[in-house]
Order: sequence, then C-alpha cells, then structure tokens
Amino acid sequence: MMLIVASPSSAKTKYYKRWRHYTSLDTVLLKVNYLKTYKECVDDQSHKTNICELVIGEEICRFQTSPYKYFRDHPPQEIIEKAHASEDSSTVYASYATKLLFSSKYDQEMGEQYFKNYPVPGITTVITKMTHPGSFYAYEEPLTKSEWQLEEGDSIVCGYSCAKATTTIRGRTWHVWYTLDIPFSEGPWKLCGLPGLILKATDSTGEFDFTAIAVEEEHSNYEEDNKVTVFNNKLTMFTPLRYEQLLRLYYDNIIQYHTVLSGARIAEQLVQGQAKMGVPLIPEHKTPCLIEYYGDKTE
Repeated sequence: MMLIVASPSSAKTKYYKRWRHYTSLDTVLLKVNYLKTYKECVDDQSHKTNICELVIGEEICRFQTSPYKYFRDHPPQEIIEKAHASEDSSTVYASYATKLLFSSKYDQEMGEQYFKNYPVPGITTVITKMTHPGSFYAYEEPLTKSEWQLEEGDSIVCGYSCAKATTTIRGRTWHVWYTLDIPFSEGPWKLCGLPGLILKATDSTGEFDFTAIAVEEEHSNYEEDNKVTVFNNKLTMFTPLRYEQLLRLYYDNIIQYHTVLSGARIAEQLVQGQAKMGVPLIPEHKTPCLIEYYGDKTE
C-alpha cells in the first residue's frame, strides 16, 4: 500500500529562524498525525480533543501535541490558492494555522514531548513546560517494553488494514490496531514494540484514544520539519513520580503549584497580576485523569 504523501507548500525555510534555537537529532522518515480524545479530569462529563504528531527518525522518535503544524500543512484549497498568489506563502499558511488554532476546539495541554531513544538508545526522555512560562522540566526512564497479546480482530484505520493487540502500561490497558504495511515498530505516546506502526490506540476505560488521521513521508519545504529536533532549553530534571505529583498539585491547588516551582514571592506576584487582569488564580481541587500512574492511582 502506498503511503499518503501531502503536497508540499512553497513556504520558505526562513520562517523557522525562531528565537529558540534547536538541535537536530535525526532525519525524519515518516510523520503520523493522530486525533487525540481524552478526559482531562476524572469528574469531567465530556472528552477534549487535540491533534498530536509522531515523527519517526532513523534512530529517534518524537511524539507531541501539535495542532498548529497540522493546520499549517493541511490547509483548504482556498488558502492554497491564496498562498500561491502571495509573494510570501509561508506567512499565509502560518497566519491561517494561527487563526484556526485559537478559534478551534483543540485544547492546549501541558506540552509534553516524548523522545524515544534519546539521549541514548533504550531511554525515553519526556520534556514539559509544566505550564510555567520560561521553564522546562524533564525526566528520563527506560524505553517502555510492553508485553503484547495478539488478538483476533482487524480494522481499517487511515486507509490501512490493521491487526489488533493488547497490553497494560502503568494502570491502563490499551487495545491497539497496527499495520504491517508500515513496518515501523512505533506508535503514539509511549506505545511501541509491535511488528508494524500503531494507527489506533484506545484504553479500556475509554478515557484516552489516539486515531491516525494522516500518514506522510516527510519531505517538507520547512527545513526544521525534515529533522527530529529538540529545543536548546535548559532543563530541570526530576523523576517520573515527581512529575506526577506536580501534575496533581497543579489541578488541586494552582497557587501552591506555582509556590513550589517558583517560590512564595513570585507566586504571590503571579496571583496579584492575574487578579488585576480579571482572571484570578483559584484552587479548583480537581483530580487529573492521568495517562499513566507511577504512584497510587487514588492519591
């Protein structure tokens, strides 16, 4: 089966000369976009949606929330025509993506980036902003090695014939559909290890689902998109359990969360600033619906 390859835009690579420098880690071989549906907190009555991106390199893979890039790379015909008529098509695509992002149903999350086989083979690195401006945090752990149970049942996902398998990772049972037509042993989030690309993954509670909506060989006119990259930000390292504890604190008491990360004085300034803008920080005492649990699920 042929891969679906998006028509490249005529955008200039100069668009990616950003204030944040990045390091190229690997060359991208394949890009997969997934529609993610998820519950943010355990008491939520409805699911939220987002678009994620998996880029597969020769050795390193990166998975992250990326609705902006999806909108930019999949514009409607009217935007394509407008870009072709413009002297700066990259600005047309970028403007369209930005407007759609801020007016759409797709939510902004913590901003985790999952790097498999980085900084060395066999290690997964997770980098997150922790919703704290200017600060980046990270933890490392061994690459997830799931025990897969191959099951009866097949499906068609994103145009590909898929087989079914099941595994359990840190408190969640996942049912996935993978295709042998794309022989990459990868998938969304930390899921991997099957003899083909995972195109759909649903946890048994229905709280999380990833479904592929685009599979593309990466030959982009955007220079950065042809590489698996990581931003050169200074990282504060902690353990996976500490990250989980901070996530819980963020949803339970956002003021205490900022106090822990920044100190009482800066947290107080933030509270005062938010109050002046009419959007006060108020502890909501919610329990996040976590995709995995390193500690007690009921904590």
